[in-house]
Amino acid sequence: MITEAEINYLSQLKEKTDAQTAGQILIAQKFIDGMESITKIQVIKSFFQVTFKGYLA
Repeated sequence: MITEAEINYLSQLKEKTDAQTAGQILIAQKFIDGMESITKIQVIKSFFQVTFKGYLA
C-alpha cells in the first residue's frame, strides 16, 4: 500500500525525472531505510539479497 506521502514524493520525482527513474529512486530510498533493520538480524541476512542492484533487476 502506497501512502499519500509516497504518492506526492513520487509525483514530484516524476516532474524532475522520467517515471522509471522516479520509481528507482523510491525503491533505493526504501532499500536504504530498510537496511538498518535487515542488518540487525543475523538470520534474515541469509534470506535477503543485500545488494541494491538485485532490487532493481
